Amino acid sequence: MRLSRFGERVGGCYGDSGPGAWIEGRVVEGRFDFRYREPQESGEGWFELSEGGASFTGRWKADGSEEWADWDGDRSDRAELAEDCSGVWTTSFGTLRLEQDGSQVRGSYSQPLGSHVEGELHADVLRGVYSEPDGKRGRFVFEFSSDREQFRGVWRPDAEAPLELEDEDAPVWLGRRAHPTPGRKWLVVLEAHWESSLAEPPYSYGSILEKFFERVPQVEVRHRYFHDAADFVRQCAELREFAEPVTLYVSSHGSREGVGSGAEVLDAQTVGRALAGAHNLQLVHFGGCELLAGDFAGQVRETAGGAFPISGFEVSVDWAASAIVDLTYMHLVLERDMTPADATAALRRMLSFARGDEGHDDPLPATHFSLSPAN
Repeated sequence: MRLSRFGERVGGCYGDSGPGAWIEGRVVEGRFDFRYREPQESGEGWFELSEGGASFTGRWKADGSEEWADWDGDRSDRAELAEDCSGVWTTSFGTLRLEQDGSQVRGSYSQPLGSHVEGELHADVLRGVYSEPDGKRGRFVFEFSSDREQFRGVWRPDAEAPLELEDEDAPVWLGRRAHPTPGRKWLVVLEAHWESSLAEPPYSYGSILEKFFERVPQVEVRHRYFHDAADFVRQCAELREFAEPVTLYVSSHGSREGVGSGAEVLDAQTVGRALAGAHNLQLVHFGGCELLAGDFAGQVRETAGGAFPISGFEVSVDWAASAIVDLTYMHLVLERDMTPADATAALRRMLSFARGDEGHDDPLPATHFSLSPAN
């Protein structure tokens, strides 16, 4: 449970499965009298704080019941508080990522995926409009707690006049801030299907990466396949939902024109639009051939409006050579905590075939590994 102050009231979310349970009331002389609301039940109760506020004891009962039950708690370590509402939120409608610029707030939420909010924040109240992929639109109003850790609000479709928080007939929208897990990093592998017929045996480089990083507890790997451009865009939209930094590895055939997916080619503008708004990206790496030969990386970054580094190969690469280079590179970035620039320099020192010169004696051909640094 996290309790926060909303003006003269105290409220908050509890439970492990998101903000579906809400508690709200007032504190008078160390006693918190409250009402609670869960998806299938509501009721009342009270807490009394211990001296110093490190714990509480209390009781609760459901509406319509005469049975009271104990409800006790101990205070956990307090999280570092945010100055504004920017960040990732766990809400009644999936994950919500907000970006605040002055009083202007924009964001996206995941249920349904591809939905957006836009509004203006004054004091602790955000008023705005939401839009969903199927064309549905409406208004919302959120009230943030004074510590910017939670919000409570309402929404209504096709609302012409601004909503009020006191509108009891409007559906409720609740949220609590998702704090990054210290030390956690995400490796997201989006892989195209390599096989073009039943005669070809199955292959997956993403599965190799999954197995390699199983022994590294701080690295969480998510491996998914994409079938076409629309599927790639849809899955990239979920990257912004992570509160921690993300390394994106795109595993596919490649060419100077773009990322291969069956008979389709995803050009730089398509990839860039897919990555727009993913401000938690620390690196995008392309495992396909020739994608770093021209200005593909620069066009991706310009379209995305981001400042993340992009790495990959400038030439058509030998499978074994590229696999060794990629595995080493991911190890340096994710396990050794090296920046992409430092990892690239180390990679070229350790593996001569990672460089672009052809004068070495290694049996593996040069891969012309390249890094396009962040702007």
